[in-house]
Amino acid sequence: MPARRPLAESAALLRDDAEAVDRAAARLHALVRRLQDDPAAPPWFAAAAEAHIKASVIAATELSRAAADLGALSEAAARIAPGGAPGATG
Repeated sequence: MPARRPLAESAALLRDDAEAVDRAAARLHALVRRLQDDPAAPPWFAAAAEAHIKASVIAATELSRAAADLGALSEAAARIAPGGAPGATG
């Protein structure tokens, strides 16, 4: 069984993931704009890319929310647990 990761570390990883998804969505959006008037771009590309961008924005928002919730849980556990360590590992 893998070692348990502290909640604060998991929250930080989720924040990093949210930022990575957000950056990927921004790159895809830029690509859609660049190919907007390109006759070589397939007619379905813009709609498919926009659907992925929308899903990415939702995913990044949910990852950010989960990171904030885990961060808050980690802080609460550290205040409640004797010495802060046991409860902080989640």
